[in-house]
Amino acid sequence: MEEAGAVMISRKSVPEMIVAGAVALGVALAFGVPARAGAQVVTGFGARSILRGSVVDDADEKPIAGASVSIEALKLQAVTDSAGNFRIPYVPAGKYVVVVRRLGFGPLNSLLTFGAADTLEYDFALVKQAANLPEVAVNAAAPVSPRLREFEERRLAGFGRFVTPEVLVKNQDRRLSEVMAMLPGPRVVRGTGSNGWIASSVGPSSIQRRFKPQLMDINRGADPKQCYAAVMLDGILVFSGRNGELLFDVNSLSTNTVAAIEYYRDAATVPMKFNVRGEETCGLVVIWTK
Repeated sequence: MEEAGAVMISRKSVPEMIVAGAVALGVALAFGVPARAGAQVVTGFGARSILRGSVVDDADEKPIAGASVSIEALKLQAVTDSAGNFRIPYVPAGKYVVVVRRLGFGPLNSLLTFGAADTLEYDFALVKQAANLPEVAVNAAAPVSPRLREFEERRLAGFGRFVTPEVLVKNQDRRLSEVMAMLPGPRVVRGTGSNGWIASSVGPSSIQRRFKPQLMDINRGADPKQCYAAVMLDGILVFSGRNGELLFDVNSLSTNTVAAIEYYRDAATVPMKFNVRGEETCGLVVIWTK
């Protein structure tokens, strides 16, 4: 999920004793790793994690006050203080998209993985946007990004199932799993909360699977008998079906941040561009963000 004009960096500091590790994938112009991960048990809320850190200006690394840091799928949000610091507690285990915004700066989207009781610390660096010029009325069509142009070419080829930008705009107030359910082919597996995972509509008994969902996902409502689709987010494979992986919750993305979706039911229909073998999963979901 690349955002033009936004990067994520990890804080360099003296590490505390690591009690519970966490793996995090920052999807921006650069990958970051947690500067510090330590055990944190929040009484009264079960085992929850904490995300904390700061937001700085990429040009001079000065703190940015008033920036919004949110996990939209969980409706959790914090605003940075005068020192640019923020703290988001009570984050349940799983993969979530963290969105950082500040007026005058390019937004940043990062996919982070939280354990059951971790403290993750990140610095996010935002890049200032150029000042907008006065609007001038023109008759030319709006430019189309290269990846959406390729999306349209694949849609016209007809080998998969597609959710177009127009459909997403009409359904922007619905959960992404509900939009995916409109397609013939994929099966939406709904969790005990707001979770939504994509599986194949082919009967699971007829599929030889090697991937088994983690107990954490099963406890959240994932059906271990389903064969789940691999998930690619802005060209990055965020769920491949390897043992030990958590399923990717499509509802961790807000529908109004998604530009287009592709679904391929099996390895035979997946375009070579995506280079997904599909031996451990059933098909592929490709999500493009705005």
